[in-house]
Order: sequence, then C-alpha cells, then structure tokens
Amino acid sequence: MSILREKNNDADEINEPSDIIVLSSKPVRINRIMTLGSLAGKPILKEILIIETEATPARIFSILMTILVYFIIIQCVYFVCNKNYPRICKAVTTVSLLSLPLFRAFYFHDFIFLNLFCIYMLIMIKVIFDSTRRPIRAETPRRVYFTFKILFRLSYLGTLLGIAVLFISFFGNFSSLIIISLKILCIALYFGLITRETTESISGVMAHNIGYYSVDGMPDKKHTDGVCAVCGLEISADKKTITLKCSHTYHEDCIKGWLFMGKKGFCASCRENVDLMGIKQDFWESSENLYSMLVDTLKCFIVSFTFMPLIYIFKPR
Repeated sequence: MSILREKNNDADEINEPSDIIVLSSKPVRINRIMTLGSLAGKPILKEILIIETEATPARIFSILMTILVYFIIIQCVYFVCNKNYPRICKAVTTVSLLSLPLFRAFYFHDFIFLNLFCIYMLIMIKVIFDSTRRPIRAETPRRVYFTFKILFRLSYLGTLLGIAVLFISFFGNFSSLIIISLKILCIALYFGLITRETTESISGVMAHNIGYYSVDGMPDKKHTDGVCAVCGLEISADKKTITLKCSHTYHEDCIKGWLFMGKKGFCASCRENVDLMGIKQDFWESSENLYSMLVDTLKCFIVSFTFMPLIYIFKPR
C-alpha cells in the first residue's frame, strides 16, 4: 500500500492509493520511507512518500498569525514583569538577548547568526574593556562612540536591505524571499537593539570614569570652561565644537555620541535638559536617529523575538 501526503502546504492528506497527486506549489524535497508491519499474521510493506513543497502565501500567513499570538502573550507577561519587577525583567531580557544566537544555532542550525554574534561580541569585549578601565584614556570616548556608530549604521543598512528584499518578494511573487527578508530584518533589528542598550550603559560608565559626571552624588572633578566633560580633553580651535544652551561646550563627536548614541538627553556637566532638535545633524545622522526611534519603539517586539526558540519547542504538534 502506498501513502502519499504533502508536507507544508494546503493540500489534504491522501490516504488512498493513487498514481497522481496534484501539488499546490513547487516541490522542494521528496522523502521515501518504507516500513514493514503485519496484519492478522500477514506481512505488510508500507511505502510512505513525503513531498515537501515551497511555502504558499496562505501557509506563510498562518505562520505569521501563530507568531503574532505568541508575541501578544509574551508582551503581556513582559509588561506585567517590567512594571512590578523592573530589575529582574531587565536581567532576564539581557540574558535572553545574549542567548538567542546560541538557541537559534542549536534548534534551527542558524550558524550565520551565531558567527555574526561571535564577531560582534569580540568587538564588544574590546570596547567594554577600554571604556571601563581606570584611568580611562581621553581618546577612548570618541573611539567608542565611533565604533558604536559604525555598528549601528550597519544595523540600519541591514534593515533597509531586509525591507527592500521584502518588497521584492511581494511585488515579484517570490515567496521564498519572504523568509529571507524577515530573517535579515530580525537580525538587523536585534543588533541595533543590542548596540543601543550597550551604548546607553557604557556612555554613563565612561563619563563617570572621566570624572565630570556622576549618577548619584557629586562628581569626582569640577567642570571648568574649556574642557569637554565627555572626554576630559581641552577644547581646541582646530576641532568642531557644539555649545549648548546652558553655555557648556563640547567636542561635536563627543556630545552627539552622548546625546544620541548614549540616549542621554541632558548636559553631562549640569544635567540641564537638551533640545535634541536644536542640534545640527547631517543626512546620515538624521536618518539614524529616526531608526533609533524605530528600534526603541519595537524594543518589546525584538525582545519577543528572543523567545522564538520557545515557539519552536512548544509549538502545537
């Protein structure tokens, strides 16, 4: 007896012997399984032919709807935990973000993501080491902000690439590209969020080590005119500077890294709020700031993406 059934498409399972099967989409893989059994003492040879076809739009839609349901559940749990136990929630979120590439490599065999993460972590280890050691070098803040800027820009370009591939897949009727575009988008947004969160933490540590900034209490040093409170170097005429409304002057790269990359909306010296719209930016910086707002807005969804291995493990059979 032969049993023919189609995998991952919308066709019904065919249990009756047949010489013809109509596929709803292009076949991708064919597996043949033969088993030997018995019925009423008579040997029975069963042949199972599994035809795996290309995912149809209907199938992709059902998968996306399933993921959406999981996202809603995770968001509700995240909101309740973050409201009542913010520190525990942040710790769990950080661990889940860092463990995501390993989970995906183990369950989905996504070693490209894991390799990218390993390269990223090597860069982060170097950056964190330079920014946390004391005494900190004066050129470290600008070098660290420049590194984060490059990483964030690569994430931004990856997101644009994912959106472009997604549009091509929709208008060009290339259903196989949809999954690829979603992977590119998720990976780009993931590294964008990691970069934003790391920069926010590192910027405060660097400014504290310089001595002109303190989270609680008085700073170690008193800020004087002509000194950049972010890097601790003197303001020179050959470098571009920005003077805030509070009259404190900074190197352009330092204060932009502090305000935009580090998400500090105040002066590093006097803590007066800064109007970010009043800071002159070029096209790249303006577009990256919009992307930063997108990453911050989608933070909860990106965190939900880190729990995708749980969807694979506990998905309905």
